[in-house]
Amino acid sequence: MMFKIAYDKKLHFLAGMVIAIIFTLLADDVTGFVAGVMAGLGKEVYDYYDYGSYDYRDSIFTVAGTIFGLVLVGVFT
Repeated sequence: MMFKIAYDKKLHFLAGMVIAIIFTLLADDVTGFVAGVMAGLGKEVYDYYDYGSYDYRDSIFTVAGTIFGLVLVGVFT
């Protein structure tokens, strides 16, 4: 069974991953995690006030990307 992941969700995952990698390499794991999660939540709060909707799935994909980014840094450093 194949699931099609929306392009928007892929971008959220990628953004969380990149933010986590950058902040983890510049500071530490906790900073990387918090930066990724806050960026995702901040974007959804912005969407809520600007477009009138909050998509919790976007937040889930951003956090998943953040965790994946932390794992990548842990594996390669």
